[in-house]
Amino acid sequence: PGPAASRFPVEIVRTQGEEVIKAQAVEPLSMVRFWTERGLTLSCHIAILLGLIFFAWRHFESPLTGLVVATIHLMLPYCYLLIPYNPLGVGRWEDTWPMALIIWALYWIKNPWISGCLVGLSIGTVVFPVFIIPAWLAFFGLRNSVRFIAAGGATCLLCLACLYFSGFYPSLLPSPDWIAWSQPSAASESIWTIVPWAYRIPFFVLHMVLALLPILRFHHLELSRLLAQSTMVLAGIQWWLADRGGVHVLWFWPLLLLVVFRPSTTKPSSTAELIPELPSTPIKPGNRPSRRGPLGLFTRRRQKS
Repeated sequence: PGPAASRFPVEIVRTQGEEVIKAQAVEPLSMVRFWTERGLTLSCHIAILLGLIFFAWRHFESPLTGLVVATIHLMLPYCYLLIPYNPLGVGRWEDTWPMALIIWALYWIKNPWISGCLVGLSIGTVVFPVFIIPAWLAFFGLRNSVRFIAAGGATCLLCLACLYFSGFYPSLLPSPDWIAWSQPSAASESIWTIVPWAYRIPFFVLHMVLALLPILRFHHLELSRLLAQSTMVLAGIQWWLADRGGVHVLWFWPLLLLVVFRPSTTKPSSTAELIPELPSTPIKPGNRPSRRGPLGLFTRRRQKS
C-alpha cells in the first residue's frame, strides 16, 4: 500500500515513472518503488552524515565536532520516520535530497563553481531551495556571485530541459498548497485547514523579506552568517506551506545543528586575555572559606600563629 499521495510537485514525476516501471519491470511495482525510494533516501542520509563530518573537519577544523553533529542528527526520530514505507507513512526522498546537496555545496563553499552546480541541481529538482540564493550571493560578494549564478543557472536550466524533453515539465508547476495567495487543496494537511488560509499571505511576505534582506548588505566570506541565514530561510517555508507544514524538518535540521555547534568567531589575541593578571603581593591565608569543592564553606583554614 505505502503512504498516501503527496501534493509535492515531484509527485507527478513519481506517478509517470510508475507507469514506465509497470510496463518494463519484471518484479512487482511495489517492490521496485520500495527499493528505489528507500535506497535513494538512505543514500541521501549517508551523504548528509558524511557532509556534516567533512564540513566540520574542513571549516571548523574539528572532526570531533562533525561526529557530534552527525550523531545528534541520527538521534532525531524524523531520520527514521521520513524513510519510505515506515509506520508514519510520510517518507519521501525529497526530504533528504536537497539538504544532501546543500551540505556538500557548503563543503565546497570556497569554490563558487562547484557550490553553484550543487545548489542549482537542488533548485532544478525540488525548486524550494531557491529562497537561499540571496544569502549565498551576500556571502560570495560581487565577483564570485557571478560565477555562482553562472554555474547554478546552467545546472538548473539543464535539469529543466531534461524534465521538459522527458514530458515531466508540468510537474514543476506548483500546487495550491505552495501558492500563498491561493486556497489550499481540500486534502491538505497543515494548520491552514483550521486557520483561515488568507493569513498565509502576510507570513509569505515576511518570509520573502527575510530571504531578500541579506542581499542588502554583503558579508564577504562570513560562513557563520551564511549558515544562520540559510537555516532561517529554509525553516521559514514551514510558516506558509500548506503541504504538511512543519513536518519537513530535514529541510533545515542539519544546518541548524551546524549553527548550534559552530565555533566562536571571536578569538582572544593572547593567553593574557583569558587569564587575568595575578596580584603582585601574595594573599595571606586567613580564616576564610576554602575553595576545595562544594564543601569549602564548611572547611576553614586555620590562621598561622
